[in-house]
Amino acid sequence: MKNKIILIVMLLGAVVFSGCPDNIVVDPCAGAEPVTARFSTYEIVYGLYNNPKPNLAKTDTFIYVNPVRFAADERYDSYEWHIGYDDRIRTDSAFSLDFSPTQVSELVPLPITFIGRRKPRTDCYSDDDGIDTANRFIVFRYPADAKILGSYLGHHTDENPLDTFTVDIFWKSDIFLAVRNINRGFMDDCTKVSSPVARDIGNISMGFHIYATVPTCGLLSLEGYMRLLPENRDSIIIDYVQTDRAGDGISHHKVFTGRRIR
Repeated sequence: MKNKIILIVMLLGAVVFSGCPDNIVVDPCAGAEPVTARFSTYEIVYGLYNNPKPNLAKTDTFIYVNPVRFAADERYDSYEWHIGYDDRIRTDSAFSLDFSPTQVSELVPLPITFIGRRKPRTDCYSDDDGIDTANRFIVFRYPADAKILGSYLGHHTDENPLDTFTVDIFWKSDIFLAVRNINRGFMDDCTKVSSPVARDIGNISMGFHIYATVPTCGLLSLEGYMRLLPENRDSIIIDYVQTDRAGDGISHHKVFTGRRIR
């Protein structure tokens, strides 16, 4: 019995030690990257009455009335921005700017240059000088041409996905934008949402607030945020809170997802 125990211990030891390499080499450059300038631009949409925090949507096409958010994607030791043809140099990692039709022209590209500087890993990239430049263009369009306008066929995520209906987002007149049928049965008179000068309208996103006051509107108050999904900009998600002021007065969270049909 003693000999069997000794044999088992020796076999286990052989398995353990044979499974371990003699030398473990750690690559000192594992995970290291050359200094690369990366940045993103976002549209900022306001308009949610009970939520003052702005909503950001990543894009390179903007509506005139909304500010543009510029932000470096990584940490750098220093930041240098050149926006359009402005001689001023900005040195923050992120900031926002307003543009008016007098500063930019519709769909005419505005050049953006970002220079990022950071101490390089020369032990891994001998030719890295720690400075890199990224160039990109952004464009602007009028609210009447916003990408988010259109009709979307979809459903509420808490309901039967086969129970579909259409939500329309359109300019009801020259001064009012409308969201029709987000809660099925809303008529045109219930859809007054915003104006062309409000900052709740973006190119691919929008904040909205519908405060119904007449029975034909169902006496429902709706407040939320919608955005086009980045995959193809033809799918939408509308996240909102619905309050029935004629009933229990309790707010209910709803999410509509749909795909553009026109």
